[in-house]
Amino acid sequence: MVPYLLLCLLAIGAVPGQAQVIRECYACQFKFLSTCYSTTSHTAQCQENSFCGVTNYTLAGNINFARYGCVDSANCNQTLQGTGPLRAIFANTTCCISNFCNGGFTAQAPHLAVIGLLSVFLHYVTF
Repeated sequence: MVPYLLLCLLAIGAVPGQAQVIRECYACQFKFLSTCYSTTSHTAQCQENSFCGVTNYTLAGNINFARYGCVDSANCNQTLQGTGPLRAIFANTTCCISNFCNGGFTAQAPHLAVIGLLSVFLHYVTF
């Protein structure tokens, strides 16, 4: 009986211990003025307990950029403020539940200097 059950699970793609793709989302490492600058694919496959989401960053009250992709459910619908010298940064994360519900950008070939600087910047932002 157990071998047949395991065979059925394999046939439908439900391998024990392997995370299942729940939904697909648009992905962008850095969006500025409706253009996405990214070094990876512009789609992401979310695992269980993740949703499609957008994190909008506001720097000093008037510089806005965003990050698109899968967001852990614990981080959905939150607004956070940076700490220390980065306290002028606000991050507002919103989530949605259907495939590609977080879309709306134009893909652009990455400019590695911009992506590199933003990656370093975002690495040091603590909330």
